Amino acid sequence: MNESKGINIVWLSETSLTNLNAGEGESNILLYHSQFTFNHRIKKETEIMQGVKKKPFILVATQVIEVSLDISCDIMYTELASPDALGQRAGRLNRNGQVPENRIAHELKIFPPLKEPPYSEDLLKESLKHLNKFLKACSYKDIKEFCDSAYDLIYSDTPLISPSKLKSVFEKCTIFGYSPPEIAFGEESGKIIRVREQSYQKIEVIPENIFNKSGGEALSVENQVKIPLWWIQNEITEYGNPSEYVPIHTITP
Repeated sequence: MNESKGINIVWLSETSLTNLNAGEGESNILLYHSQFTFNHRIKKETEIMQGVKKKPFILVATQVIEVSLDISCDIMYTELASPDALGQRAGRLNRNGQVPENRIAHELKIFPPLKEPPYSEDLLKESLKHLNKFLKACSYKDIKEFCDSAYDLIYSDTPLISPSKLKSVFEKCTIFGYSPPEIAFGEESGKIIRVREQSYQKIEVIPENIFNKSGGEALSVENQVKIPLWWIQNEITEYGNPSEYVPIHTITP
């Protein structure tokens, strides 16, 4: 894979795909984000991994690329993100450490977010402030220093998500410690450690087009897709409290 675009918001990734298709044609551009159903996501991942073996292509992806796919790219264009997210994305550059014949310089090119990203404004400011010290070939030690520098000021007075709080919870949970219900309400909502802001929490839904096609048979984990909590809250405001489902319209290219 020659190029990858790291984008923080799903609809922006879809817009980027449309714009790239207009100039490049559809044959060498793929889209990957978190709002695919399980079955569709498996197909997408297979398509991407097969594409890596065949020919160079452009992958447009959200932050889901940070941990979900074992792929390597020559160059990556990404929006500014948290230090740990940037480190994960940079880890997709020349992942196997191979030296190509044409001596390509594997680079991470960072741009300001086009819209409000799933990171706080303060965190992005700290990330940008410390970024200049790491405009080089970075080691894991460098990434750790980058994270420590940016997060230290922001979370030092926030006990739920401070490094010291995380360390104490980890040590207590090593053998017995807290039970799962004591730690979190669910996958997206923490009690002891809060990993994301309320406005960016997600829930699982069944896309309307799949529900209309299969009815009750569609109510399985394979057909679930995660969407932002605020999205369904807006839909409930418009349509009222649903008895079965809210007509959520997901894009499945």
